[in-house]
Amino acid sequence: AILTRKAGRAVSLSAAAALSAERARDRDHDDVPWPELSDFDCFACHQTLSPRSYRPGLSTERGQPLRISDGLPVWNAWHLIGQGELSRETLEKLAPNSRNPADLSTAGLRVQEQFLRVAEEAASSEPIDAEQRLNELALQLSRTTPPDWTTAAVLYLDMEAAARDLSRARVTARRGETILDLLHRRVAPLLRFSGTEEITSPTDGSGHRLSSPQSFDPRLFRELAMQAFNEL
Repeated sequence: AILTRKAGRAVSLSAAAALSAERARDRDHDDVPWPELSDFDCFACHQTLSPRSYRPGLSTERGQPLRISDGLPVWNAWHLIGQGELSRETLEKLAPNSRNPADLSTAGLRVQEQFLRVAEEAASSEPIDAEQRLNELALQLSRTTPPDWTTAAVLYLDMEAAARDLSRARVTARRGETILDLLHRRVAPLLRFSGTEEITSPTDGSGHRLSSPQSFDPRLFRELAMQAFNEL
């Protein structure tokens, strides 16, 4: 499960980079707005503006390594988080304030090629020790609070993949199943989109219900995930 997830995430990032590059390359300067915001972290913008419930990212706690500015969303955050950092030069070319689609297209194609190679290496590599991987993730979580929902969700899925590999080996099956049970019962519910908000259109008065992780609490996620590991 660990290698399958690693290869799958690399392929997904490669495809996302290719799509960004194609959008930039084929863009009509007169008719198509720029930048293409669907390439960026959705929940950087899609959240309530109510002073009571607005939750900025925890940029003061070591921050998000992929972020080049606290005022700009991260390029394809869901795919990129946890897969190694791109150079600052590349991130700036992929940022939403980039004024040069040609540079973005070139950077996107380079990222596409880079992560296709990562996927190929993962698909042909030796199995990763699930116990060691799980310990690495637990140590990462013990050191810092995830800065946002996306980072926490990626971390959760990485932990789940490692636990699944443990559960499939005879010697560690019980431990893996116990970890999976704790993750599913205690941690997964924190990632569900429990926050819904009714939005009324100012033009025609129609109503829309939006669902997002606006109520997600990164500190609680970290606390319960660590409790699950500490009980084993």
